[in-house]
Amino acid sequence: MTAVVSLSVAYLNSTSTSYEDLAFVNEVEGHPVNLSREIQVISGSVDNNGESTLLVQFKYPNTKMLGEYMCSVKGLDDIGRPLSISSTANLTSYSLNTVIDTSLKQIEAHLKLLLVLYKRALTRRQA
Repeated sequence: MTAVVSLSVAYLNSTSTSYEDLAFVNEVEGHPVNLSREIQVISGSVDNNGESTLLVQFKYPNTKMLGEYMCSVKGLDDIGRPLSISSTANLTSYSLNTVIDTSLKQIEAHLKLLLVLYKRALTRRQA
């Protein structure tokens, strides 16, 4: 991925059949957008120097927030074709402090991997 267009976080609970978007940030808006009452967007930006971020936190963690979370990055490859990469994490226990921290660390690790892949692609493109 040589250019990031957007980052998003979505949620799927056990009774849903599709993900519900919680928050996103993209190049068009230029700032993070909150789509849920359950979370608070702390910060977010799209930066094509490898530092795109979207940071959210739960306002009032409770059992209805258990489920699957997906973080997605949409962008362009080195010849301008659309590219989408996502990672999921499950919150399945009510020990929310531990589970949320662990799941967010998993998402963070996946995003760090995506960042490494992005930087490699960018380096190849510049070479």
